[in-house]
Amino acid sequence: MDLNKYSGLLAILSFIFILASLIISNISYGSSFLILHLADILIFIAVILDAIKTLGIGDAIKFFVISFTIGLIMELSGVLYGIPFGKYHYTKVIGLKIFGLVPLAIPLNWFLITYIAFKITNELTGYRVNESSIINLIALATLDGLIATSWDLIIDPVMVYIIRAWVWETRGGIYGIPISNFVGWFIVSFIITLNYRIIIRIEGKKVISTHVPAFIYMQLWLIMVVVAIINNRLDLILIGSITMNFILILYGLNYLKSKITNP
Repeated sequence: MDLNKYSGLLAILSFIFILASLIISNISYGSSFLILHLADILIFIAVILDAIKTLGIGDAIKFFVISFTIGLIMELSGVLYGIPFGKYHYTKVIGLKIFGLVPLAIPLNWFLITYIAFKITNELTGYRVNESSIINLIALATLDGLIATSWDLIIDPVMVYIIRAWVWETRGGIYGIPISNFVGWFIVSFIITLNYRIIIRIEGKKVISTHVPAFIYMQLWLIMVVVAIINNRLDLILIGSITMNFILILYGLNYLKSKITNP
């Protein structure tokens, strides 16, 4: 079974769903958001298939366990003690909560965004496992953290002020969201991907090149744009749009360069 083909098809389908949600938003607000939720599900499945294709099922499970576990621990620490993000709490919007504190969807999203960041970094840098020293791994994980945090610059304002999925008890910084949140996002993403990068460096694991994660990264941006447009809150997406599109432009230029160099 060609997992790369299926993950690509799911990514295309989710993209169509996102556009459809914007088109029908003036007809049915509720239906528009239902379609976006379906797009989210397709995106998650596409990422899982891409991870299995890229890493193999064993290492895909390792990445999932690392990101889910570290993400959950850090989120619990954030909700209970305000470390490392600042003090906040989740509402009932997202659904089932682990220990009554952190929605299940949150650690799942840590897997989603850190895997995507990991893959984008690999493509941008021409990453090769056997050529990576510990210094190189730290540099790669740093870029992973920046790519993941760029998403948070758009998702956090939208989820706080439009979706109302969580509430900041500590305020300030960007859009009333504390700077510590974005620092925390960078730290957690860095820790997750560095741990995995060290593991595959020890194993000498080959990572297959695919472009589905970058396409999905664009869709993660587009979903927030659609939500902001529907709710007339474009002011919330300015900074995140700049950072995410900067990364996507770099990725596009790198892709074109590779095609010219190796047609």
